Amino acid sequence: MKKILSMLLSLAMLASLSITALAEDVSVYVNDALISFTDQAPVIVEDRTLVPARVVFQAMGCDVKWLDETKTAQIDSEDNLDRVYVTIGDNTMKCYHFTSVMTSDEKLVTLDVAPQIINDRTMLPLRAISEAFGADVSWDQDTYTVSIVTEDGKKLPSIGGEEANVTIPTVSLSTDVDTVSEGDEVNVFVNIKNFPENAYLTTAAALISYDKESFEFVDATLATDESDIEATMGASNPDYQSLSAAKAAFVIIDEKITSDGAVMKFTFKALNNNGGNFALINSYELTRGYNTAFDAKKDGKNVRINGTNLVVDTTPVTVSGK
Repeated sequence: MKKILSMLLSLAMLASLSITALAEDVSVYVNDALISFTDQAPVIVEDRTLVPARVVFQAMGCDVKWLDETKTAQIDSEDNLDRVYVTIGDNTMKCYHFTSVMTSDEKLVTLDVAPQIINDRTMLPLRAISEAFGADVSWDQDTYTVSIVTEDGKKLPSIGGEEANVTIPTVSLSTDVDTVSEGDEVNVFVNIKNFPENAYLTTAAALISYDKESFEFVDATLATDESDIEATMGASNPDYQSLSAAKAAFVIIDEKITSDGAVMKFTFKALNNNGGNFALINSYELTRGYNTAFDAKKDGKNVRINGTNLVVDTTPVTVSGK
């Protein structure tokens, strides 16, 4: 009897492994921004990728609500014209497109794999839901990479090509020196191009990677005159120092930054004569949102400039050693 029970347990374990495989090596990008999964990695179930309920779809600009009584996730598009319901254990996805406040078109989609609870996390089918909101989804088997391009993302020059809207804001880096010696300081500027007309900046955040063996992070300020800096709240984020990256976020409470140019200034100190690279990081985290992003105000309305409508130039900027 013990042998039979042992055999049954072994078969059950094998069946479970064949159905659900952890996919820690799977990378997910939304409009070229890498999604950071902090507490639960994607899983692959019957050749379908399931992801934690919120992080990917919020990066797409959607709003995610959990309806506990029915174990259902409600996902709304940023413009509130489309809504999706998916329920734990149910292979039917309900999609609604609102044609007015009171009326909508309904579409039922059969899922290959139903949503599941794994490690106390709600895991939802990535491709089906993304495509329900008009996104393009591709899978690279060689690199285990999922790439999602939203409707807004298709307009980004870095994704849409020459025919894309080239007036979309772009953020890049520059430095004030080309070479450094040990003890020298280098200022790394965060520059924005195609800033919205008749708007002014209200918040700014940037995450920059650097070589910790060659440089030490010193400070981050706005790249404007001293009076603007005094009128600003901001600080570097020490949480990123162990990751060889420095982040700063500012809330601008005046209307001085209204056009293209340098927005933020990061200062680093050279620890040796080796030089090194600096690069913007284009990523999304559930708790912090897009790590490189801006907010503006235009005609009294808030304008978000982030991974859904911002081109982040991640090309490294090199400072040579003397």
